[in-house]
Amino acid sequence: MLILSPSMTFVAMAGIVFAAGFVSILHGPFLALLGSVGGFLLPALISTGKPNGWLLFLYLAALVGGSLHVARLRPWLWLGWIALAGSVAWSLLWIDMPRSIAPVEPWALFLVVVLAAFLEITPLIGRAFVTDDAVLPWWRNPQPLAFAAGIAVALLSFALVRIDDYRTTGLVVLALVTALLTFAARRHRPMEWLSVVGAVLTVHVQPGARRTE
Repeated sequence: MLILSPSMTFVAMAGIVFAAGFVSILHGPFLALLGSVGGFLLPALISTGKPNGWLLFLYLAALVGGSLHVARLRPWLWLGWIALAGSVAWSLLWIDMPRSIAPVEPWALFLVVVLAAFLEITPLIGRAFVTDDAVLPWWRNPQPLAFAAGIAVALLSFALVRIDDYRTTGLVVLALVTALLTFAARRHRPMEWLSVVGAVLTVHVQPGARRTE
């Protein structure tokens, strides 16, 4: 009897999760909820012995992108909130792991990709960025989701800089996050103040505070 390795099992189950997400477009929100929540729980349910950051965060980035895409096609903004909560939760878990088994590089790339996805796709959800906000009830307005994603990733990137001890990876991520926030603020008028978040983030990072070895 052939038994799949943990990594192959993870890939197979991930395929099922993504299939469920896209089938939910035709079959309703319950399947979308099941696929989204199950998707973020999946990596915690399958042990591969040693954390594989690149596989984990590649999977999570694809899951976030898929969730936002489904939310754009259907009036299910809550998928975006689940995606944001899952992204933050896995980031905090990665922060808590020893750096010997949980390097910052895959997480750093994940933060940049996820922020770009939220800032690019969220304005396409609903009509909040092209018409008067008053036409949308608060639970269907995607602006708070975009703001929350920008602030969450800004804070996580600040934590990354500190964890990386002000080395190149952390500072590059900080610069990219600031640039994305500024670009989104210029592109979408309701998001203008995100540029302030980027500015505050930059000011509070002091390379001179790097710890001595």
